[in-house]
Amino acid sequence: MRYRNIFLLMFVFLLIVSSVTALGITPGRTTINYEQGLEQEVSFSVLNNEHNSVQVVLTIQGELADSITLYENIITFEPSEDSRQLKYKIKLPDSIALVPGLHQAEIVAMELPKQNADGTYVGATVAVVSQVNVQVACPGKCIEADLSVLDAEENGTATFIVPILNRGE
Repeated sequence: MRYRNIFLLMFVFLLIVSSVTALGITPGRTTINYEQGLEQEVSFSVLNNEHNSVQVVLTIQGELADSITLYENIITFEPSEDSRQLKYKIKLPDSIALVPGLHQAEIVAMELPKQNADGTYVGATVAVVSQVNVQVACPGKCIEADLSVLDAEENGTATFIVPILNRGE
């Protein structure tokens, strides 16, 4: 009885693993500096790495979801397609409604599961995310800095890297 349960569990695991497909999205992150009333189209690609026949649903989530409009919500890949070039429109508010700092949204591409004839589904689905970052400047002077130490040696010498970004107006 115990061996039968183990065999059944391994069989279900193999079915699930074999039905998972590879999906990708590029670029992984887009950064935009805030400008009052900015309207911009941004291109991105959804990748069909394993050349499967698959449907993908696109959604937006996050703080800036209301500022982004997708031109397509569902795409269907044929096995011959490597990728699909898509666009979305971002429209930032006219007034400075955003506090200074980083604000984000996510474009989510999720594979729709294939259903059996009886409408049931057992398996896993894949989702990938492209981040949309909007950087709002601080009023006045403001910097962001980081410190990295490279090649620290025993004789007391080291290489310091200090990237400094102006986050002010």
